[in-house]
Amino acid sequence: VGSNPSPIIGPERRAQFREMLAALAEGRTFRTETPIQRKDGSWFHIEVHASPVTYQGEPHALAVVRDITQRKADENRLRATIEAALDSIVVMDTEDRIVEFNPAAEACFGHRRKDVLGKRLAELIVPERFRAAHRRGMVRYLAEGQGPYIGRRVEVTAMRADGSEFPAELAIAV
Repeated sequence: VGSNPSPIIGPERRAQFREMLAALAEGRTFRTETPIQRKDGSWFHIEVHASPVTYQGEPHALAVVRDITQRKADENRLRATIEAALDSIVVMDTEDRIVEFNPAAEACFGHRRKDVLGKRLAELIVPERFRAAHRRGMVRYLAEGQGPYIGRRVEVTAMRADGSEFPAELAIAV
């Protein structure tokens, strides 16, 4: 309390720390995840949410710091599992945007992961004639929490990057 935190940040994270201080000085909040070193030299991951505050008439920063080491380990295990899967794994959000696309999906659909992240799933792998049904299914799921394909294996027609169509087995998990 009352001391400069830079010694525990480490030299490789000082630029990030200066960025956080600059944001706070401008009155902006700041959020980041970063590894940090303990006194014993071991490393762990933290999440920092910092906001500018005024205390006794003086500018200060209020920082909430959480240990996210377990979450990062879980994310790394999940990432390794997805990367190693022999089946295509495509994950989308509630806006129909692709948030995950594994190497098997790249091989199957002919798209590169970096090119599809954030793009609408329906526009990339759902043939045009099925997109309206796909959108209706999304609306139904978001409204009711259910849909005809959830929790079942079904055969559908999918589309590759070159526009060619092929039969695909689909399983949707929420």
